[in-house]
Amino acid sequence: MGEGSDTLIRRCLIYSGDDELKLFEKAYARYQIIFQEKCTYNVTAYPGMLETLQAMKAGGIRLAVLSNKPHEQALDVVYSLYGRELFDTVLENRPGIAKKPSAQGVQEILRGWDMEASDVMYVGDTATDMMTGNAAGALTVGVLWGFRDRAELEKHRAQRIIEKPEELLGLI
Repeated sequence: MGEGSDTLIRRCLIYSGDDELKLFEKAYARYQIIFQEKCTYNVTAYPGMLETLQAMKAGGIRLAVLSNKPHEQALDVVYSLYGRELFDTVLENRPGIAKKPSAQGVQEILRGWDMEASDVMYVGDTATDMMTGNAAGALTVGVLWGFRDRAELEKHRAQRIIEKPEELLGLI
């Protein structure tokens, strides 16, 4: 959703009239139970994404996922869509690493790979993703097949904007 589940629940409550967030603790606890059980409900890969990632991997490109989701849910989503072998690293929300848009997660991945941010494409579909990639010093690639539009990606300094997953291959 772009900024984590706690932000999602806050926004939903405010939209529903709970401006003081009196129901936050109860709603968030319920959300976590439902999300833990059904985090992959109706989740599918975007058309062309799997094939593009497979081509990148076959070409020697390291692949990572940086998620604000909790550990089990991040792995559930990635593994259910792409299997266990495609991504070299899946880094989820964990203590000691600030959530996106902080660059800490990107830096943690890069430390493990002994790489610099200047060698990385940070690909995402939200303002949060563009802020994360820019904060890390990576090439930020905004994608138009996700949750947000071109204006949001441009406003948050996407360095490239693409319409189809296959276009990633041309940026390598």
